[in-house]
Amino acid sequence: MICGIDPRSRVATLCLLCLTIARTASAQCPTPQEETKQALTVATLGNLISAHGHNLAFRDFSAPDGATGRLVMTTFDSLEAAQQQIDEWIKGASEITCREQHQNIGDQRISDRILARAISKSDSKIKLFLIIRRDGLDCYFITSSSIRVATQIESLIDPTANKRTPSS
Repeated sequence: MICGIDPRSRVATLCLLCLTIARTASAQCPTPQEETKQALTVATLGNLISAHGHNLAFRDFSAPDGATGRLVMTTFDSLEAAQQQIDEWIKGASEITCREQHQNIGDQRISDRILARAISKSDSKIKLFLIIRRDGLDCYFITSSSIRVATQIESLIDPTANKRTPSS
């Protein structure tokens, strides 16, 4: 025994510490800071059709410093359809950096927030920040070359705008 603790207890304590750190790190994704906000301008509004034939609305934003970002949003009729869209958006990420999940009674995921990185399809030198979010049946996909612009676009989402939940 070293330091008066038997090897099994040391291993168990180390494992517990690692699990606690991993759980804390994965449960708290960074959020935007107030002092980094700039005035965003809506550059384009439009509609898209998803790979599964669902209508998506989008808004392109620009910041005074030249950074741009896009918000794609839609509402689904079922959790399965909403989760299928989230999974499709996740496939485009090269790296998931953080994931938050909130659950209600019965362990049904009621919201997801995923921060990820991707490489631009038009220019492989450009790295994009992604925020993929689901609030009930509402899904949001934010892309930007600036994490500041991406989180600022996310802060514009009004969670009370559509109060439909999986149970309604």
